[in-house]
Amino acid sequence: MAEKEKRTVTISVSCFDDARARLANAFEWKHQEPRITFATLDLMRLTLTPRRQELLQLMAGHEAMSILAVARLVSRDVNSVHDDVQALLVAGILEFRENKGVIFPYKDLYIE
Repeated sequence: MAEKEKRTVTISVSCFDDARARLANAFEWKHQEPRITFATLDLMRLTLTPRRQELLQLMAGHEAMSILAVARLVSRDVNSVHDDVQALLVAGILEFRENKGVIFPYKDLYIE
């Protein structure tokens, strides 16, 4: 199966009503731009530290890669990159591809 076209994802804080409206649109098969939302600004700041934002920006548009390859890409220690990758996986921002590694499946990101 071919990967979906990579696009820009918007990362933002969203209230429950906004999330409910997007869900309703999805059930009606209405087109929506990719979006990752957080419940609070504090949670977004805790998850998207400056180093993690840099990691995402540098991974954007790349194929899946090992954590070692990510560490080389961002010129950082593999242990700290591993911790950041794990946090971004738990948050649903990065994806894990079996036998390929981790991927940020977008060509760019925009943080509101």
